[in-house]
Amino acid sequence: MAVVLLARQFGSSESHLPAGPGQLRKHRPRAGVHMPHDSMYKRAVKWKLLEHLPDEQYREVRGKATKPARFRRNSPIVFQGGEGQWMYFIEEGHVAVKVGRGREAPKMIRVLGPGDHFGELALLRSAAVERPLRNAYVYALDDVVLYQLWGADLDELRSKWPAVTAAILNALLEEIDRLSLELDFAKYEIARRRLAHQLLYLEEAYGSGVAIQLSAQDIGELCGLSLMSVEDEILELKARGLIERSDTKIAILDHDALKQLDRRR
Repeated sequence: MAVVLLARQFGSSESHLPAGPGQLRKHRPRAGVHMPHDSMYKRAVKWKLLEHLPDEQYREVRGKATKPARFRRNSPIVFQGGEGQWMYFIEEGHVAVKVGRGREAPKMIRVLGPGDHFGELALLRSAAVERPLRNAYVYALDDVVLYQLWGADLDELRSKWPAVTAAILNALLEEIDRLSLELDFAKYEIARRRLAHQLLYLEEAYGSGVAIQLSAQDIGELCGLSLMSVEDEILELKARGLIERSDTKIAILDHDALKQLDRRR
């Protein structure tokens, strides 16, 4: 019940949340289907998952998505363990992906930005289980605009266009490669290289020249470092002129020097 109240307070878009005691919303929410005008495709952020699809297929997928949903900073979007019926494409803003274990507070493992997507795993599991569950929490790091794709619509598109399934599977394989690299870094690399590695990933999510708006605690969770360790390393990189830091913002000043530290990129 606490999760339900929290979701209602912040306006979570997940349709798996109970409508009443013991009830689940099995119908499609009245989000509406939005078919943008041609000119909107030129202004819209390109969805990375589908960027290699033929134009006709890409336009049809975007046309199936709902009207954009807006989430304010720190709002929850999906809950780990909740039933997943949508996948999401980020049009504006950034989200944090967090995973909880037992009674421990969820830890940040990923930051996603415009053009990225999330939530597809639960939809793919729906073919094997009756109630596919989310494997992570997702929160808005700043004001976020998302497009939502209903699971039944994704199934229809995958049946019609095999390239959509191929694109999703390719993205999953790329994510497995990324996670393998992250595990390798966490096990074998010193703290400074781990920090440089994550800062370069964050630069990709936020965009070159844009300040990274995360706390030291958040960055420490991404690196697998304690708060004290990451604070020390941030101060060292700042002293060497590689980054600038103010409050909860970090600006990368020397991209090439960070790449030299992150020798595996």
